[in-house]
Amino acid sequence: MKGKNLLLLAIICLTYMTRSFTQDNSLTPFEGTYKGTLEIYQGAKVAHSLPMSLKILPVDSTTWTFHITYHRDGKEDFRPYDIRLIDAEKGHYVIDEHNGILLDSYLNGNCLYEQFAIDNSGIIGTTCFLDDNQLSYEMIPINMEATRISGDTIINGDTIPAVRSYQVYNTQKALLKRID
Repeated sequence: MKGKNLLLLAIICLTYMTRSFTQDNSLTPFEGTYKGTLEIYQGAKVAHSLPMSLKILPVDSTTWTFHITYHRDGKEDFRPYDIRLIDAEKGHYVIDEHNGILLDSYLNGNCLYEQFAIDNSGIIGTTCFLDDNQLSYEMIPINMEATRISGDTIINGDTIPAVRSYQVYNTQKALLKRID
């Protein structure tokens, strides 16, 4: 019980602290075209790398383009997504892939976060806007079948919940520089 109470207290304190900071949750400061190289890691090694760009440009006061372009084997793979503000207070956005897929995204601090699943694969995505006209972009695919389940016991009167861990089978990372 003591462990659960401390965890609950920590969550309440963090929630209060993060809400006390003000941010307008607009993507306006981050508008621009960013270019760089996407690296796909298998374990600790880069398995593939390819040029990538991301365009965040205003469509209207609550919508921006979120156009991603990959260059593979001399071909352009263009993803004409948009991102729309849903709730400024919560930093809630939705990325519209224009094919029936809508991905909820949340701006916390200087980073947009998405978490979604396709069949048995989960994906965590981050786009962090850095101070030096750069952004970091990362996609982390996860096998949603638990690799290990631990905890689920009682130790010294404290109930320890079941904790599931999952395999991260690769990562995709890019550091993109604003070019305009």
